[in-house]
Amino acid sequence: MPVERSESRRASRKSTVNDEDVEVKRARGEISCAECRRSPVDPVFVGDAPPSVQTPVCRTGDETSRFRFVLADTEQLHRKISEMSERIRQLEDSIALFQAGVSNERHPLLRDDLLTIKFGPEVRRTVDEEHTRETLAQSIDALGTLTVGDHGETKYYGRMGASESLFLASTRVNIPLDADSDSDDRDDISLPNELKNLDLTFPLAIVEDGYDSIMDQLEDQLPPQPRAWALCEAYIAHITWWHRPMKRDEIIDDILIPIYNSVKDESSRGRAGYRPSSPESRRCPHRLAVLFLVLATGALVDLTLPPCSPEAEKYYRLGRAALSLRSILDSPEIETVEAVALMAGYHSVCTRRYSVESAWTLASTAMKLAQSIGLHRDSRQWELSEKSVQRRRNMFWEMFMFETLHCIALGRPPSMTLSQIDCEFPCDDEEEVAENGDTMQGYSHFKLTFFKDIYFPIAEAMLSAKAPSYATVLDLDRRIRQMTLPPVKLYLRPDDDDYNNPALCMKSYMLSHFRSLS
Repeated sequence: MPVERSESRRASRKSTVNDEDVEVKRARGEISCAECRRSPVDPVFVGDAPPSVQTPVCRTGDETSRFRFVLADTEQLHRKISEMSERIRQLEDSIALFQAGVSNERHPLLRDDLLTIKFGPEVRRTVDEEHTRETLAQSIDALGTLTVGDHGETKYYGRMGASESLFLASTRVNIPLDADSDSDDRDDISLPNELKNLDLTFPLAIVEDGYDSIMDQLEDQLPPQPRAWALCEAYIAHITWWHRPMKRDEIIDDILIPIYNSVKDESSRGRAGYRPSSPESRRCPHRLAVLFLVLATGALVDLTLPPCSPEAEKYYRLGRAALSLRSILDSPEIETVEAVALMAGYHSVCTRRYSVESAWTLASTAMKLAQSIGLHRDSRQWELSEKSVQRRRNMFWEMFMFETLHCIALGRPPSMTLSQIDCEFPCDDEEEVAENGDTMQGYSHFKLTFFKDIYFPIAEAMLSAKAPSYATVLDLDRRIRQMTLPPVKLYLRPDDDDYNNPALCMKSYMLSHFRSLS
């Protein structure tokens, strides 16, 4: 018996020593536990620290027991996850019901990426892939349309471009006027060869010799003064309700009359021996270009002439030739900006010969030229005459509106933003006083206000590279609907005295059209 107790005691002591050695070796990582040997993967570590300082799951102590329990009883773990997912779903439903009672917007905690937390990794992966595809589709849609021709010719139409602009991608510019004819009657316009060549090289022509001779030829192409006056009146009556870079007094008093008086004086003195006595009196080709382009647009909208008549195209080409006599890029004058703006208007109206794209290009060029002479800054600070201040203000804002309209039509960004502009509006020369004593703003002033406060913010938001949020769209829509129209007749009746006045009819139409278009 004593021997057996001694052997039992030694065996127990030996077992205790062996167990202590195993635990020490296991703690040191020299041997692995049964859990590690059972697992087909590397030992699991707890925490985000590097492996050298992480705590292994199989270390001794109470934490080992808890982690082993979690890893071993996966069925209970899945059951717990299912219960928590159901609880999350209930809480989300409660938040959604509460949010619906106080707002129309989604609660921040109910974003799509947060709603997938309660699902397993397989479901979340599928949802994330679908969200990625939707985001990619939206990004592709936001890019717009890019067309590339067989020889690399490229055109871009923004995602906000008007639907009719997409047809331009597959159409040819300068199509024949008559679908039944095989040739364009522009070739029938008779001009001196020197002027034809000058017209074709716009805007990169460089004239070093024969300046006065070319000016003489251009002036010889002017129509009789009564016809010129009639075309100017047609321009004022039938196009200024839409595009008015120059007012009536500027066209008649500063352009038409001085040029015809100058031509008469030269004729009376004899052109062969006449030369201006000073640089200030030297004939300005860009001022002559302004007159030709006013005549061209006047002939274009003359209701007694066919659409896109040869007479209109003739004066347009003469205007381009006059512009080519002096570089439009170096030291431009205000007449230079006016002429390019008038060219843009001509291209926009003469759609049988030109396109909205060319009108947009010329409008953007005019805006850059306007910046080069400081039209975007208010001119009063330079102590110019009141007439010059009003002329520059009207010129800038008319070009601003024209370019914005074409930018939205083609889905292309404008040349500048409102933060870069401090030019004030011109005086409202159409302002009237109603019978009740209230002041009524004129049509042009309302158009300026609408474009600055509503139309341009729409262009700025919708033409940006990043699509606007729904909240931004709602805000823009609210601005449009809250804009009140001035108290004028919007719809004329056949018994009204002004029913047959085309200019008044178009103004009435445009007042309502601006809101509908926006």
